[in-house]
Parts: sequence; C-alpha cells; structure tokens
Amino acid sequence: MRLSSQTEALRHPRAVFRSDRWSLVRNAFLHCVDGEIRPTVAFVLGHPQVGGRGLRLWLHRLEVDYRPLPHRLPCDLVQVYLDCNEAEPLHDCAGCGIAIPVNPNLFSIDGDPDRVYFSECPSCGSATGLHAYWTHSAGATFSESFLARAI
Repeated sequence: MRLSSQTEALRHPRAVFRSDRWSLVRNAFLHCVDGEIRPTVAFVLGHPQVGGRGLRLWLHRLEVDYRPLPHRLPCDLVQVYLDCNEAEPLHDCAGCGIAIPVNPNLFSIDGDPDRVYFSECPSCGSATGLHAYWTHSAGATFSESFLARAI
C-alpha cells in the first residue's frame, strides 16, 4: 500500500524540503537565463544523461550556500556550462558572486585549474578567482567591524 504524500513528507521531511528548495532555486535560476537558451538549460537540468553537470553543481551550490544572481545571466557564461562537460563552478566573481566556470586540474597540487574561461566577470567586470566573492566580502566585513570596535 502506498503512503499518502503528507505521510511521506512526515517520514522524510528533509527529502521533501530539499526537493522544494531545488525547485525554487531552479525556477529562480531559469528566470535569469536568457530566453533564447532557457529551454535548452531547462532540458539539460532535467536530463543529467545529456550533460550540464557544471550547471547542476552551480544550482546545488545556490541551494546550499546563498549566492546572488544578476537579473540576467550572460549567455556566454551559461553557454560554457552547456558546451563543456568538464566546466565546474569552482571560481566566483569578487563583485557579484556568480559562479565562474573553470576546468579543474586533477593533478595540480595548488589547485590551479587547467582552463579559466573568464578572468573578469562577464556580468559585472570584477576579478574572478577561487573563493573571490567570500574573500572580498569577508575582508570588508572584518575591516568594518574592526574599525567600529577601534572607535
């Protein structure tokens, strides 16, 4: 006998919550994607066998760790994730925080990627890099709080 959806939700609240959160993040993300490529992105997100691993990683990152999204994601940024299966959202923008694709180097000791697609953010023009957004925002927060205590 199959349990009702409410009973199932009570038994597995995290799974249901995660599913709802994924849908919200997915819909918000698709809203930011240009209309011309939106159907392709939606299809790829729903069909892992056709690629788009980097896009799904980006959405999982948004789901767990809030990052702002611009009103419109640059087409060339999204296109990298569609065209290159090795592209992963391992860098980010220091200014706006969007995920920047790189091809990871699995044999690098210091974590340098094989390929960096954007050294400047295609959305806002700021520098990109590993943990660039959090490094930039954490530094400002630390400086502001330090100055506030010093005064």
